[in-house]
Amino acid sequence: MKVERLNSIILKNSKNATLSIANLKEPYGIGSDDVLSLAICLKESKVDWKIHIPYDNLDELIIALEQIKEKRQ
Repeated sequence: MKVERLNSIILKNSKNATLSIANLKEPYGIGSDDVLSLAICLKESKVDWKIHIPYDNLDELIIALEQIKEKRQ
């Protein structure tokens, strides 16, 4: 598995927490599809939570997040 870091976001109202965004190449073995990995690090680089999103579901995730954002405004 190869990790390509794409972005990092400092989380508001936290001391050092970050959301790291990366592409994982063949995360489940040779021939498996790449996934988008979202990882929360509350302190430095120690991963506390992690999820993998198949790229085929990325548009659905973006729509869901946009709907949530609209409801919160």
